[in-house]
Amino acid sequence: MSHSEASPTTLKQVELAGKVAVSLYIFMIVIQIGVASTILPVNILWGGSQDVITVKMQIASLVAAALLAFMAFIINLRCSHATLRDLRMTTPPSWLSRSSWVITAYMGLNTLGNVASSNSIERYGFGAVTMVLFGCCCIVSSAPVRENTAQLLVPM
Repeated sequence: MSHSEASPTTLKQVELAGKVAVSLYIFMIVIQIGVASTILPVNILWGGSQDVITVKMQIASLVAAALLAFMAFIINLRCSHATLRDLRMTTPPSWLSRSSWVITAYMGLNTLGNVASSNSIERYGFGAVTMVLFGCCCIVSSAPVRENTAQLLVPM
């Protein structure tokens, strides 16, 4: 089996990891929007150090939501190239692999920050979520790139 050919089990694992990652990113986006709109309390973020949300913190939460959406998009796109879901592009652009690894590294650092938090919601709740996200991003980012998808679809 060459580097560009993954077993069906591996492809299913990559696809599952991509779906879990996107779902968790959506969950985190909802949390950020909930805090920004004051539906959720601000003290579940920022290490629990704030009891009242300011306009700057609301903007920061909305920016965080936008960044999380961008991360979800990149991870989903990278997953598509590993699992043949996107047949329009046969080889991903070089920035895609680098971007998915940058996101993966960020999620690893984010996990460390959450686990180190004195806020129990961040430590145990968000720490667990970002740890799973980190694992899923590792799986997606390390998946072999499927090249020449047109040939792979032809029955042998």
